[in-house]
Order: sequence, then structure tokens, then C-alpha cells
Amino acid sequence: MADTPDVERIKKELEKDTRDVSGLWNDALRSYKGIVGVGLVPTYSSVDEMIKAGTEQMNAFHKFRHNDKKVDKLRSLFASNLDYIKIGAQQIVAAATPAFPPAAAIGTALTYMLSACRQVSADYDVVTAFFEDMNSFLQRITILESRLPSYPAYRNCLMDVFTSVLEMCGFATKYIQLRRFKKWILAMIRGEDSELAGARKNMDTRLSRLQAATEYAILGNTEKLQTMSAELKQNEELQTQMLEEQAQMLGIVLEGQENVRNDLKDIRKLLSVFQEQKKEETHTGKQKTAMGKPPTSSRIRSFFYDLIDPVHEYRNLKGSLIPEMSTWIFDEPEWATWLDQSKTETSKLLCVAGPPGSGKSHIAVTAFDRLVQLAEQEPDQDTCVTHFYFRETRDETRCFYFAINWLAVQIAEYSEHLCEKMNVQLSREDLEIDIDDWKDIWKKVIEPLFPRDSPSRLRIVFDGLDELAPDGEQREAGFEFLKTVTQSAHNISVLCTTRSTSSTFTLPKQLDEIGILGITVTKEKQLPDLKTLIWHHLDNNVGLKKLSQYMRQRVSSTLEDKADCLLYAEHILRRFNHLNREPLILRHLEQGMPDNLNEFYNVIMSDLLRRTSLGQRQALKALFMWLAFAVRPITLSEALSVMNMLPGDFDLEEELQGQGLARFLRIADRIEEVDLSFPSSSIELENLQEQGSRQEGASDDWNLPLKFHERSMRDYFRAANVDDDSESLRTTSFEAHRQIFITLSHILLKSAGTGISDKLRAFAASFWLMHLGLVWWYRKLGRPTEEQKVELLEAIGAIFNGEDDVVVNIETAGNYYDSLGTNYLETWIESFADMAKELGHGKLRESTATLFNDISSNSKRTFVNLAKAHIQRWFSATDAKSAQQSYCFVRSALGFTESKSFLQDEDWDEDSAEWLVKSEEILVVSKAFPSIVNENTAYAVALLLFHYGHYDTALPEAKHAIEVASHDPTKKLQATDLLAKIHYQLEEYDKAHNTIAPVLVKIPDVPPVTIRRALVTRAKIEFAQSLVDDAMASYQAARLAQPDTPMLGSDLQDQFAFLTSKLAHDALAIVRVVQSWSPLERLAWMTWKYDAAGVDHQTFQRVCGRAKDTGFMISAYEEVIGLLDAVDAGAPIRLDLAIAQWTVCGNLDAAKELLDEIMDSSSDGQDYRFTGLDTASLLVSAIDVLTDILYEQFRTTPDPKRKAEIVEEMQNIMVRPLARSVSSWRSMANHHRLMLARMIKKTGPKIQYQELLQAAFDVSYEALFDNVGWNDRDNLLSLAMVLSTMGCLEKEARILISAVFSTLDKSLDLDKEAKNGDEDGNKKDPESSGINANTDDHEEDDGEGDTDGEESEDENDDTDAEIDDGEKSDATDAASGESLPADEGDLDGDVYHVCDGECEAVQLRAWQGRNLYFCTICADVALCDTCFQKRQEYNKGASSPIATVGAEYCGANHRYLKGPIEGWQGVKDGEIRLEGEGPVEFKDWLRELKEVKWEEAWETFWLAED
Repeated sequence: MADTPDVERIKKELEKDTRDVSGLWNDALRSYKGIVGVGLVPTYSSVDEMIKAGTEQMNAFHKFRHNDKKVDKLRSLFASNLDYIKIGAQQIVAAATPAFPPAAAIGTALTYMLSACRQVSADYDVVTAFFEDMNSFLQRITILESRLPSYPAYRNCLMDVFTSVLEMCGFATKYIQLRRFKKWILAMIRGEDSELAGARKNMDTRLSRLQAATEYAILGNTEKLQTMSAELKQNEELQTQMLEEQAQMLGIVLEGQENVRNDLKDIRKLLSVFQEQKKEETHTGKQKTAMGKPPTSSRIRSFFYDLIDPVHEYRNLKGSLIPEMSTWIFDEPEWATWLDQSKTETSKLLCVAGPPGSGKSHIAVTAFDRLVQLAEQEPDQDTCVTHFYFRETRDETRCFYFAINWLAVQIAEYSEHLCEKMNVQLSREDLEIDIDDWKDIWKKVIEPLFPRDSPSRLRIVFDGLDELAPDGEQREAGFEFLKTVTQSAHNISVLCTTRSTSSTFTLPKQLDEIGILGITVTKEKQLPDLKTLIWHHLDNNVGLKKLSQYMRQRVSSTLEDKADCLLYAEHILRRFNHLNREPLILRHLEQGMPDNLNEFYNVIMSDLLRRTSLGQRQALKALFMWLAFAVRPITLSEALSVMNMLPGDFDLEEELQGQGLARFLRIADRIEEVDLSFPSSSIELENLQEQGSRQEGASDDWNLPLKFHERSMRDYFRAANVDDDSESLRTTSFEAHRQIFITLSHILLKSAGTGISDKLRAFAASFWLMHLGLVWWYRKLGRPTEEQKVELLEAIGAIFNGEDDVVVNIETAGNYYDSLGTNYLETWIESFADMAKELGHGKLRESTATLFNDISSNSKRTFVNLAKAHIQRWFSATDAKSAQQSYCFVRSALGFTESKSFLQDEDWDEDSAEWLVKSEEILVVSKAFPSIVNENTAYAVALLLFHYGHYDTALPEAKHAIEVASHDPTKKLQATDLLAKIHYQLEEYDKAHNTIAPVLVKIPDVPPVTIRRALVTRAKIEFAQSLVDDAMASYQAARLAQPDTPMLGSDLQDQFAFLTSKLAHDALAIVRVVQSWSPLERLAWMTWKYDAAGVDHQTFQRVCGRAKDTGFMISAYEEVIGLLDAVDAGAPIRLDLAIAQWTVCGNLDAAKELLDEIMDSSSDGQDYRFTGLDTASLLVSAIDVLTDILYEQFRTTPDPKRKAEIVEEMQNIMVRPLARSVSSWRSMANHHRLMLARMIKKTGPKIQYQELLQAAFDVSYEALFDNVGWNDRDNLLSLAMVLSTMGCLEKEARILISAVFSTLDKSLDLDKEAKNGDEDGNKKDPESSGINANTDDHEEDDGEGDTDGEESEDENDDTDAEIDDGEKSDATDAASGESLPADEGDLDGDVYHVCDGECEAVQLRAWQGRNLYFCTICADVALCDTCFQKRQEYNKGASSPIATVGAEYCGANHRYLKGPIEGWQGVKDGEIRLEGEGPVEFKDWLRELKEVKWEEAWETFWLAED
């Protein structure tokens, strides 16, 4: 701190200080604007509003948007700073500018700063550092201010300090926006030279001066001086310590971010290899929280995971809406009639129709605001008002089902009780809901919320129905919905806006036919709005408000007369504002104004033509053509790529900044920055590239769509006809689609070169066929010349003949032909064949002429050459993925030909989750076109057969491949490697080794990737032969073949699986192998097939426990979590570490801390990257594990206060952020309900114990009585655990346990996907089977039976996971080869149980004389006889060889339910059969259980004496 000036000097300074405090503050506000570029505006009426706004910004920060603890810390600092400012500025409040005093201004500046942080994804730690530093200064101000006399000079000193504080806020905001905040903060704290450091030093100096003035003022009061000095010293010491800590922390942050950038580069390298093996996937009142939304509404939002919130369009429209405009609609009688829905005959639909440019969207916004206002005035009515704005620019705003999905989200966010009702519906296990089917959402979720006799009402505002996609589906869906509403008796009404009926748009006419209320927008009705619009511009536009009153009146009267719509007036006024001179404006007024909006467009088009050189007109015309006619909006990067293909020097980016083109086009808003092309296989790679590069540079706008300013302008360009001037910049529909198709055809060819952007290639591959169809559709509107016809037909021929590697780009896009728009395809093609015939002989290339000759005689030959091209590409494949991809396109193309008969029905394979092609089909197709067979054909065929598991059939093909590849060492090694793999899969290990080993004695000069592949194959074979050392050497050699490329996760898992089977006695050796892998390899391994039981995390944890090296285990997990956190994907592996900390290390506190981090996160509904785990599955597993840990803490503490704390924590699990943001089925929470009930039974009140237990009973009972069977296994176990808790229903509990393998109702459609897929939250992640163990059970003896507990709905995948290339573990082989017994009734066959103990080998699909012991405490843990007995020994003190603390699986002194019950004979034809008892229908038995036995059990419970 600067030296304190002596008394005389400060005395003289204060005497000379005659500055005005109000002037000082106004100067400070101007200075802030000069720094930031934007002035401060009074925004908040209270400190609470500031804190709320600041919190909203914090919640969106990139680094801690899912962490409530960090938000709480920063919120506390923010609120503390505001309090200090308010206290410290008391003396100058009256003296400063009353309209915007310092406390309010600085608080607003801090809120602006937080907003800037959100926009650039600032780091939490850096923002916190700034606020902590600011906090220390503000605290010192309050120490001084409380002792400062109320004199002007003293107030000026204080004002100087607050001026510096505001200046600091300005510089901080500036550097945040420049994305240089981290470095500047560190420089500031270290005292290095910078603007921010200078501002901080200036603040320090001014604060020292204020301190000196305060000391002078209280000079005679020794006690006051001493007290103040002590407080200041303490503050200074704390600040010094804080600065040292922050400097160290920020240095670590910067270093860590650099490491993350380097890590991301390595991750991208890993993914380029890793993704080669990944299969593509198909993919009562209005109580609200402080944020204004019910706490569980985020579950609804994440359920739909849509991209663009309609509130964005609402805000845009609201921002451009002039107050008091569009209110004329409320004077229309139809409005009042529609508003009063008390009469049943009143139409529920009000349609506002009008011409383009008449302000219908502003009417929709105004109507929405009025409906919201009316709803707030009628709180007893519980009226929900929702809105959606259809825009044809993207799927999310032009597909009708998105609108219905957003209605659901808005309802949930408006009403808490309706939100809870929706959550109940979404959690029903017997209700399948398709979010892509609007009828499903409407009928099952939304409509039931608003019955006629309910106080709840729904009002919907739909804007722009005419902008629904004109594909024959979306507009029809919109009409069907509106018809449904008009015929419904529910409390639902709709207001919609649309264009008036025209020759191409008939929806308003259709609506009239079903009986609606209609309002037509006319110029007469809008005349007051037109005047308001005109004078708003005249009074506010810089150029117009300078005009004389005479000229202003001339402009107003002329526009009132000439304007055919509001948009016309808007454009004319902007044009006059640009002219900015009365003589020029008067000339326009007198020489004639455009007659309508289209004529105005002609005028500005002429202006643009005059400004454009002849050489640039072709490019400009092409640009307008693409923007007007492309079937989906093109991005700026795609437009630039198109421009680069055209001759001339047209600089699009520069032109967009000029006055000419900018009047027509604009770049879309940042919220629309999405990849509009179809996803590529490297989508993760692109996301990581973005993460790694978006650090401090400015964001580009290449991924934003390039658009016309308004739809009317685009329609103007679409309305061109053949009689237009040839110099016009407009293109007819036919010619536009013809040119676009020809361009797309050229882009798909190899000869197009590398200058074409990948996204434009993807556009071409995805939409070429659709544009060709539009050429045919608009054929009658075109007058093509012979040259243009030839150009079109040659482009068609180039694609359908498969010329110039066109299929390469088509396959890369991944869209099969039947998904590209093939309706009326035969009609199109025949029409183009007729065009070719009309041209006559010699006008087309021979290949093109032959194609159309073939088509004219048989249209089924259209796709033959394309199919052949795909077959040729298949025949050139060098890996299974490429072979399979090409073959899928072969099948797609052949499906349109007479060779469709070659194709056979595919078989669904549960293990690989894909459709398997039959070997007979593959062989037939491979021989269909003998002329294209080449030397690689045998290898490609063998690859495909191998991929689909046809090993016997692949064997001769692979042998033949070796023979024909003898002269090519690379191909020979590839074929030999494949043959060895085939022998390996056939379990012919010696043959496999004899095949691969000789060629690797002396490794040939071939690509390293091929060598690695062969060495990995040899390693697998050697492991199968128990040649462990040789296998390890082969794996190491494989790694060294490509030292800079991580091994595949599948290969690493194979190696780990072999090691655990061959070296089970040497756990340390296994750990050392995993240690030898690189961090990225461990990442690849830990995440490989994570959501499909790819990696056995439990086995890894147990190995580390046996090896006594849990330190490495923890560091390995933390390392991977750190990498994944860089892309917000670390939660699944964090759960694995939590499980390991508990079950292996016995560290419940560490496990709970990790679980708290997970539960304090939130979800947007998307799966976690890398692992692919869905958030619902993660939530269920996290809840189960956290429940078990809390219950373990509860049962092992004798402290009643601690028990009460744990109960409270348990009760709060389901309201934590993740639980509130993810929707899952009701039964998923049953384990939590049951454990909480058992706690309440101990602590009371017991009535709550009954309520919880009854809820758990009801959930399972209803699930067993529903009309689906896929969830029976989970709910049998769940209900058994509920019954076991009562103590007197153990027999019934064991009967339920016994039925887990049985089919309870054969009439149910046990859909395989629903039964085994369970992707949406009812199954735990693979490694969580059997690891939810507890330790002691000292106090579960409260009159219950031998059972306590419940199980969670999870899936035991541990030992049924396929090892790469088809290998399975021994347990799986044994189980899969086991036939089901005939004496256990109707067995499901797909339901299985794996022992969760240490044997890791027993898998049951039927009892067959064996037993399982189901733990009544742990979530879904079952032990075989052997492991159960071992667990009992451990309970008596024996040490576990697996874990470091002995609680390796299950827990000490747990209770179990033994299955099956004695005399069990299964369930046959829906009847329970027990030896010595007559058969009884399962549902009759279940009904008696509920209505009789369950009730009697509760009577016994309440009558029992304690």
C-alpha cells in the first residue's frame, strides 16, 4: 500500500478540493462508457433483483454451470460486494446523480460483467479471484466511511474511490469481452503493467488518500484511530494472503488450461482411431422457484432436448415491436368471442390471416402478451399461455412436432402442479412416448392436463402456420392438430397467424371449412398502426428527424396512401433515412413511389445492379438463387464455397459489409450456430476441435445461415418467371433447381477437387436427389434450351452411372437412397428419358445416352450402375467398416432395381445391436456383376462375411484372398490376418497361430497400421493358447508399431480380459500392464462400449484391491475424469471412481464427495460424450449408490442427531439438481424409497414409514399389472424387497424372487428392444452390477423378518460382454450354450442373473437346481452359493483376498432372500406352480397379496406392541 501522506499535506489538499461530487460521478459514468463502449442504464429496482440477475448469469458459466456449490460461493461474494457498496456509499447517495447513484450503478456494472462472463464462457476461478480482490477493497471502504465526516471534501475523496471501483468494473468487462481476462487478472494481482493493473493501482492510491483523510478527521481520538488501524491491518493481511493464493491458483489455472489444450489435441488423435470401431447409432397454485420455474421443469426440457427455444424469436419480435402497435385486434368482435370459451359452441380456434409484410408476427406477440396479462389477473383460473413461431429456415422451427414438444416444456415451466402431472406421465413404464410424433405428446402428455371440468386452461399462440415445411406432412399435421382442438371438449384454445389463401397455400380455406373464428388483416384496420410506424421512424431515425415538419408531413401522407403493407412503409422509411436530404426525398415522392412491396424490391434490385459490375452479376445471381431455392438454408461457409466455384472475383464477405448486398441479406443470429449438414463420423472430433480452439480468439460466423432479411424478399426472388429481363438477378424455379442440381452433381465428383468445403459436399450428397425431383416438379415453368437440356441430362448421367467416384461422397454422407426423397422417382426418370429421346442421337455422351435408353425401356435400371459403383467400392475395401458401409449402399441401390430379389430379410442381433445380413445374400450379390470383380474382391467379401459372423463361409474366401495377393505384401498380410482371425473365432487356435506367426517372423515393408493389426491378432491367439509371455510381447510390439497412436479400446480390453483370466493369481502384474498404457489409452479403454458392457470396471477395481495398489486406481480414474471434464463428460467415470472409493478403498467420504458432484450437476438430456451413457441411467445408478452409502452411514452411527441429519440428506436426494433435471421411470426410485422408509422406521414418524413403503409397493404392483412385460424382472425383485421389510411376508417375497426368470403373461408383446434396450433410464451402467454393497448391519432387527432392502432396476452386463471380434468370456460361453429346462414353466430366456460375488463366473437364465441369495440392503446384488458362504466367513472375521478393507462385495451382516423357494415349479401359462399346492393365476395371486395379505401385515404392524 502507498505511504500515508502527512497531516499538513492532506489538510491542504482537502481545503483546495472544490470539485462537485455530482460532476465527479457523471464523469465516472462517461468514463465507464468510454472503456466498455456501452453506457450503464438503470435496470434493477433492488439489490435482490441484481443478485437474481447475476445468479442467472452464473448458472450459465461454462466451467461451473452444473455446479451449485460454486454458484453459491460466487453468489455470496457478489451479494457481499453489493452490500459493501451500499453501506460505503451512504454519504454520497444524496450528492450524486439521484437517477443513478453509485451503489446502483456499480451493482449494475458488476451484473454486466457477469453477463459478459456468460457470453464468453469465462472460468469460474478467474471470476472468483476478481470478486475476492474487489471484496477486500470494498470492505476497507466501509471501515473508513463509517468514521468519515459529512463534508464535501471528504465526500469527494470517497467519490474518487467509487469512481475507481466503477473503472475497475469497466476494464474487467472489457477484457472479458476480449477473452483476455485470465492473463490480465493474473497481471493485475502480480502488479505487472497493464490497464487493469493500472486501474487497480489507482484505486489503491485513492483508497490510501481516503484513509489519510479519515485519519486526519479523527486525529484527536486515539481510541478510534487504534481501532481503525487494527481493522485496516487485519484487512490488509487477509488481502495479501488472498492475493498470494489467487496468484498461485491463477498460475495453475493457466498452466492447466494449456495442458487441457494439449490433451484435447491428443484426444482428437485418439478419436480418429477410436471412432473407426464405433458402430453408428440410430438414433395447486403457481408456486415457482426463485428462477421463476418449477424445480422439476428441467426434467421436461431435457426429455425433449430440442435446440432452439421459441423465446428467442419472441424476444427478437418484441424488440422490434413499436409500443401500442398491433393492439387493434383486441377491438375485433372475434377476439372477445374467442376469449370467452364458456359457451360450448364457441370455436376454439381464432385465425388471423393477412398478406405478406402485414405484421402478423407482431400481432402474435402482442396477443401473447395480452393473454399472459389476462392470465395473471385471473389466478384462480390457472391459465397457461404458450407460444411457438414457425419459421421455414430450419427443421426445429418448421416441423410441427417441435412446436408440440415446446408446448409441453412451457406448460411445465409455468405451472408446478401441471409439471408434476407431466412428470408422472413421463415416468410411467407402460407408456411409450415418441417425441417425434406430435400425436403421442398431445394425447398422452398435454391434452389430459386440461379436461373440461378442470380450472386449468391452455391458450396457444402459433405464429406463421404458412411456414410449416411444404412437404405434404408438416402442414397436414398442423391442420390435423387444429381440427383436433376444434373438436375437443378440453379447455384448450388456439390463436394462429398465417398468410391469406393463395394458389399455392390453401390452409386458411381448409380452416374455414372446419368452422373457426377468423380475423383478416386489412390496410383499413392497420391504418393507425401504419401512422404509428411512420411517425416512430420520423421521430427517431437520425436522417429523418432532421427533416422539416412540412417534409415529414409529406412523407407521412404519401406513405399512408401508397403503402400496401407495414413492411413497405418500413423499407421506404429506411431508404429515405439513408438519403438524408430533403431534395432527394422530395424527388422520390413526386416522381412516383413503388406501387407495392414487390415494386419496391424491383427498385432496390435496380440499385444493386447499377452498383454491380458485369463480371460479378453471374456470381450475385447464383448467390440469390441458392439462398432462395436451396432445400435447406446454406451457411456462410457453404455460400463462400459456392462462390469460389464461379468465375470472377466476387468477394462475398466484403460485399456483405457494403450498402448494396446488406440491404438484401443478413447473417443469422448466433443462437442458430449449429451444424446444418448431416452429422459426420467425426462429430466428436469437431466438437473437441471447437473446445480446444475457442480460448481467446474471436468466434467466426461461418456456421451461421446466410438469409434474406425477410421471407417476403425471398418470395420475391422465387416469383421470377421466364418473361423476366435476362439481366435480372432473379431466377425461375425450374432454372434455379436445374442449376443447383448440376452444381451438386459436379460437387459430388472427384474432379471437383479439394476446394469444396466438407459441409457443402455433405449438402450435395444429402439433397441432390431432392433438387432433381424439384427440377421435374417445375418442368412446366421452364423453357430450357437444348444446351441446358444436355447439361442437365449429363449431370443426371454422371451420378446414376456412378462416374468419377461419385459414390465416395454419397457414402461419406451416410444417407441411403430411400431417405433422400424418392417419391415418384420412376415418373421423374421416365420424364428425363423422354427429354433425352427428344434430343436425338449424338447429343449426349455415349454412357449417358445408354443410361437413358436403358431407363426408357425399363425404369428399374435407373440405379443399376450406382449399385455397381457401390459394389466396386465394396470390393476395394481394406477394413470391415468400409466394406459394411459400402454394402449397405449396395442394398439401398439394389432395392430400386429388379435385382431386389437378391436381397433377403436381415436378422436382428441383440449382442451387436445391428441387423445381420445373411451369407447367402452376400455371396449372390458379390457374383451379380462378374465384370467388376478384381483382385481384392475375395478379401472384401471375406471381410464382410467375417463382420456379420459367417466364419465358415468366410474361410474359403480368405484363403483365396491370400492366393491372389501373393505379389502384394500389404494385401497378403491383411488377408493372412483375416484368415487367422477366422480360425480364432472358430476356436482353431493352432491353425490361427500357424497362419499368422510365419508372416510376422520377418515383418514385411507394409503400413504400420497393418502391422499393428496383425500383431494384435497374434497376441489374442497366444493368449488363447495360454502363451502369456508371448502374448504380452506381441501386444508391446503392436504398440511400438505405431508409437504415436493410442491402441484401440477394444484391443486394450481384450488384453485386460485375457490377463485377468490367465494371471488371476498375479494382480500386481495386471496392474503394471494397465500402468504401462498411456493416459489416452486408459481413456480409450475406460470408455470403450461403456453403455454396452464393454469394459468391466468392477474387475479392474478388484484387481487393484488385490494388488494393494489403490493409489494407482484412483489416479487413473482422476486422470481420465480430468480429460473428460474438458468436454463436460466426466460424470460416468466419476461414478466409477465413487464406487471404487467405497467398495475397494472403504472411503465413504471420498465416494460421497464424488457422488455429490454428480448430483449437483444438471443435464440437457443429451448422452455423455465418449461413454455414450444417457443421463437417466447415470442418475439411477448415482441415486442407488448414494442411497446405499447414506444407509450404511445411518446404520453404523449410534448418534441420533447424526441419524436425523442423514435422514434429511436422504430425503433431499430426489430434489437435487440432477434428479430435478432428468426424467426417469417411477420404479427407478424404489430402492431410494425403501431405504428411506427403513430409516424413518427407526427415527419416526412411523406413519411416514408406512407412506413410503406403500408408495414403493404401489409402484412395483402397478408395473407388474401393466400391459408390458419388459420391466417384470426388476419389479418382481423390487416388490420382494418391499415385502421382506414387513417381516411376515417372506414366503410371498421368495415366490416373487423365484419368478424372475419366468414369463408371467405370454399374451404380452415382449418387445426385444423394450425389454433389453432400456436405454432411457431403467438400467444401471454396466459396471454397477453388484457393487452397491454395504458393510455392517447392526440394527436391522426391529421386528422385521430376515430381509431388509430393495433392489434397483439395473442390468447385469459384467460377464456377458463381447470381447472384440466376437470373443466372449468363459461364463458367457457356458451360459449361452446352456439349454433351458422344461420343468420350470415358461422361461423368458433373455433374463439372466450373474453372481455379484468374487467368482465372476456364475450366470443363470434358469434355476436348474442352483440358488441365488438376493441382498435385501444393497441395490440389486445376488450371490451364488459359494460366494454367499464366503461372505458369511468374511462376516466372522476372515479377510477378503480381493479388497483392501474386506468389504469387497455386498456388506457385513447383510440379510438375504434365497431363491428359489422350496418346491418351485415355475410359472406356466400365467399360473404360479408350487409343489404340493394347486396352480394359481399370477395376477390373482398378486391381487390377493395387495387386498388381503398386505393389509393384514399392516394391521399386525400397528397392533404390535413395541
